[in-house]
Amino acid sequence: MKNEKLSDQQLLTVSGSALYGARWQTELARDLGLSDGRRVRQWLSGDRSVPIGVWRDIDKLINERRGLLLNASSVLNYNKSISESEAK
Repeated sequence: MKNEKLSDQQLLTVSGSALYGARWQTELARDLGLSDGRRVRQWLSGDRSVPIGVWRDIDKLINERRGLLLNASSVLNYNKSISESEAK
């Protein structure tokens, strides 16, 4: 999937589910400042096109989440190595 061109609907699904899991439509709508998930569903159905600014917003959300996950991983690995050395 890394090198293939995706439709807007596919890209939205990949991005949304990676960010939020199963309830991604509602969560993405909330983080984009939408009142509910209806607009996201309209994008998915093709009834409305995804505004260009939304792609920038989604990219920002992905990068913020990436930073949080990298930080959590660092904290986990640091603490895991301490607890392992204490157990010896």
